[in-house]
Amino acid sequence: MDVKKLLFVQGSRRQRMVIYLLTVLLAYLVGYACDYVLQDIHVIPAPKIEDFTKKYVSSALTDQNDAINKQLSQLNDELNNVNASRQRLKDNSEVLKRTIDQLTEQVRVNTARGQGLTPEEEKVKSINLEAFVKNQKQDQALAQSAIQLTTKQQALQTQLRDVSDKIAEQRKPADKEFNAAMESYNNMVAAIQIGCILVLLLLSLIFLVLYQETKLKLIAVGIFIGVFLKTVDIMDTYFPVYYFKYVVIAALIAITIYGMIYAIRFSQSKQIEVLLKRYRDAYAFFVCPTCEFPI
Repeated sequence: MDVKKLLFVQGSRRQRMVIYLLTVLLAYLVGYACDYVLQDIHVIPAPKIEDFTKKYVSSALTDQNDAINKQLSQLNDELNNVNASRQRLKDNSEVLKRTIDQLTEQVRVNTARGQGLTPEEEKVKSINLEAFVKNQKQDQALAQSAIQLTTKQQALQTQLRDVSDKIAEQRKPADKEFNAAMESYNNMVAAIQIGCILVLLLLSLIFLVLYQETKLKLIAVGIFIGVFLKTVDIMDTYFPVYYFKYVVIAALIAITIYGMIYAIRFSQSKQIEVLLKRYRDAYAFFVCPTCEFPI
């Protein structure tokens, strides 16, 4: 297959550029279409971990684990509410304390002047003191509630760890079976994808060979390049790096050998053309083409 002849197209320079760009675009779109086809293979249902855990993990432990998590969630909500209430009391107490401090400072100043607080100021001070003391008592009660909730929370967390350890121990054979099932599933998907892309590559190669001498040759080239690049991508995805490097090296060696064969054939064809020209010129002047003896 002559690559130079395959890629040659008649027309002006601008026309050839447009055709080559469309060929590149066609290759990209074909690769994109192949990607969609290969992605559709993943609609095959994959194994689910839940199907394996049901076989080995006790339902009683699972229910106990869910119940503890539910209780912890409720405790966390209650603890958050208690902390929020304490924060509101703290903010309110700071406002009351500032008011009391201001009135205390005013008493000190008035005492130095031989004066006292007005009845209204005394009433305000008394109200603020009562509110401040009440806030302190409520804060102490909330602090006690927070301590109790935290104690319950720690106890439930301990229970949860014990239950989780038991579940993890029972899940080991389930995880082992699930990993084996996933490996088989991935191998199946990989085999299907590689098989599909190789079939598409073979079809595109046949199309290229059949139409290499026609006006549709660049269409065949674009389709083949798109499928070939997607094939390389699939191989790179599923083959380990250790093996993929050998695939790449083998492909490069094949390309190099093909290039050498093409160069040798081209050189030989040129030699034949030169030899024929030499014979024609010699016979035109009636001399021997080998020894140049007159005929």
